[in-house]
Amino acid sequence: MAEKGKQHATGSTMSDIPRPTHGEGVKTLLHSQNIGTLSTHSSHHDGYPFGSMMPYALDADDNPLFLISTMAVHTQNILKNPKASLYVAAPNAEGEPLGAARLTLMGDVSRTENDDVRSIYLKAHANARHWVDFDDFSFYRLAIKQAYYVGGFGVMGWIDHEAYLASSPDPLRKIAADVIEHMNNDHADALILLAKHQGGIDADEVRMIGVDRLGFDVKVHIGEQLRSARISFPNSVDDAADVRSVFVAMVQQARKSQKT
Repeated sequence: MAEKGKQHATGSTMSDIPRPTHGEGVKTLLHSQNIGTLSTHSSHHDGYPFGSMMPYALDADDNPLFLISTMAVHTQNILKNPKASLYVAAPNAEGEPLGAARLTLMGDVSRTENDDVRSIYLKAHANARHWVDFDDFSFYRLAIKQAYYVGGFGVMGWIDHEAYLASSPDPLRKIAADVIEHMNNDHADALILLAKHQGGIDADEVRMIGVDRLGFDVKVHIGEQLRSARISFPNSVDDAADVRSVFVAMVQQARKSQKT
């Protein structure tokens, strides 16, 4: 199921256009990165959170896996209080950090002895083979209870455990960065045309900042004004060939409408 966009208080325009669910957004970002910030309850300073940079891998249910040492402060914290959160953020090439997607996963951390954990983790972090067999290192798992997702301006919400398990990452996640770069570098005029045809926005410049199976998000420059907008695809897309076909069709339709 897709979710509708919202109007953000700053004036960024998020049209009433379907977009992937918050659960899909969480899974997409989580699968696109492999390092986050783990926050635990400090055992040394009671009541204060303690943040640590934390590489992670994902098990079959998309619960984060960590390889940590008993000597680490975060491990000592976990052994006294297993409640923790993992924060993961996407890099934002457009330079506005509040416009970048980010998530917070909340749950309980405990040691895991699953036979598959080692191979899963080393596939994501090959360099860990140098210390994986040290006596003080063990694998731990964050069992997700709830997640919070921010997909950019005006796109945010909580995801419960059931919705988290039922969600899947976006099929374009591995090619999204290439699509964005290609469209911005080689088809800037087409983006301006689509913004006008699809969104009724007569822009001076349009920059794609995100793309998924249902559409794409743009930053729109109109004189000194900067807005955000979303443009939908006429159908859901699954791969690079689908993306190319749908953009060609949309641009052709927009040019045809422009002539008439």
